[in-house]
Amino acid sequence: ISVFVIVVMGMLGITLTNILSTSEDSVVYESLGLKALNAARSGLDIKISEAFPLLPGEAEQCNNGPVSVAFVNVVGLENCSYTAVCQSDNSLSGIDYFRFSSTGVCSVSDIVVSRTVAVDARKL
Repeated sequence: ISVFVIVVMGMLGITLTNILSTSEDSVVYESLGLKALNAARSGLDIKISEAFPLLPGEAEQCNNGPVSVAFVNVVGLENCSYTAVCQSDNSLSGIDYFRFSSTGVCSVSDIVVSRTVAVDARKL
């Protein structure tokens, strides 16, 4: 009976170790995912502000190709970058439609996480 108890306790210990290891990995992925999402949102905000400038007289910019930026000295977004793009289409009765998308990528060691956000807009 003591051998049975030892075997059961050993299996229970191995199971708990696996659960803790999986939990640690999920925390890393969740943290990197949130950082990647914030990086992607930053790129999206910049592209939207270029297409819809707030100050009068500023030129609207879209369709100038994808822009990739790495966050170097930004606390909290180390090892993160984004690639953002704006596409415009005015083929529908002269109304300007815009499609913005941005992908944020963060990495630590051999773990790489990316998140993509997209927004469609039209000019009034």
